[in-house]
Amino acid sequence: MLLTTLLLFACATKDDDTGSAAGTSGTEVDADTDTDSDTDSDTDTDTDTDTDTDTDTDTDTDVDTTLPEGDVYDISGAVTWTLEFDDAAEASGFTDCSYTRELVAKEIRDQGYLCPDCELMFSGDAEMTSGYADCYSQISGADSTNPEIWGFGPGESGGLGFYRTSVANGSMGFLADVNQVDVDAPIDLYWTSDSELTTGGNMLLTAVGEALMTVSDSPPPADTDVVRTEPYACGWPTNNPGTLVGPGYLEDGAVIPNGMFEDACGELVSLYDFHGSYFILDAAQPDCGPCQDMAEAGEQAIADMRAEGMDVYYVTLLGKSLSAVNEEPPDSTYVSWLDAFGDLEPVLKDRGYGYATYAAYWGDGLGYPVWGVIGPDMTLMYSSVGYGSGVWNDIAAQIRSDMGG
Repeated sequence: MLLTTLLLFACATKDDDTGSAAGTSGTEVDADTDTDSDTDSDTDTDTDTDTDTDTDTDTDTDVDTTLPEGDVYDISGAVTWTLEFDDAAEASGFTDCSYTRELVAKEIRDQGYLCPDCELMFSGDAEMTSGYADCYSQISGADSTNPEIWGFGPGESGGLGFYRTSVANGSMGFLADVNQVDVDAPIDLYWTSDSELTTGGNMLLTAVGEALMTVSDSPPPADTDVVRTEPYACGWPTNNPGTLVGPGYLEDGAVIPNGMFEDACGELVSLYDFHGSYFILDAAQPDCGPCQDMAEAGEQAIADMRAEGMDVYYVTLLGKSLSAVNEEPPDSTYVSWLDAFGDLEPVLKDRGYGYATYAAYWGDGLGYPVWGVIGPDMTLMYSSVGYGSGVWNDIAAQIRSDMGG
């Protein structure tokens, strides 16, 4: 690895999609942290989830671990959360209660980066049908209807596992073992977690529910495994060989996870279609000053590299903001970015890819911009956080070195 000493500036942010700790308002699911930017963009990243990675699960060693395939599936289900507070928590005003959420969701196949272990994933809106005002409001200020993503894959006891997030485009981890995942057969859901409340005391959460998976009459969803045969309206390459396999997360020297993201022409663009070229994969937030600085210098830097004989693209994954790093940018934000920095290079609407992949790679060091140099074989060559005056020179040196120059 070629290293250059650089003065980097980054918009810092830290978030926890698992919701394993309580917020200062007594929320067991809030991960509320202050974020800071070198460009005076102080922001809060606040996400609500009902999941907890500290789980006690039922196990069943006789589970059929074969997941259905071949059709498109829908799923529906209901889960009831029961909250039990100890004496110290009750002294602070908490009372035992329960609330229920009902989910109707459709299969998705283009966001595998949110759950590398999942073999089936479903996305939809979950509506709270009871307990919102008198129970859920004790632990969260979130709305009564929220996005949820459910996934199924390997469990922790040799069987099948259940994965879940209630954050839009949020990363998922293993939550509980399940009895089965089959068409028209009940899927039992159960997990528990203990949370220490920051206001004092403890909360025991027990979730019990059931889901049903059915064959869908909807058209097949966008699928990263399908090789594109039509040209992109915006002119991007279509070089996905259809044979790329990676670990599902970022790793030096490994194939990056694929994903599909909307471009300026309104089409979903597969990252693997840039196979055969170098590209810089830049996760940026529109209210991050260093992100803007990197984008402003990018067009000329790419032109200089191409003039030197490098086959290279600059792919930006643009999020909504530093306070909503998982969310897709609204059209107004997206168009403003294109107006400021141009559309000659792919600017794609991120849907949690930047956070899910780079957060796992950098851990507590996550900040924006966070970027990687991807080789023609779609492997991660080099990555870093932040932007300084020497970054584009360093990127060019990485590519030049890999080309044998």
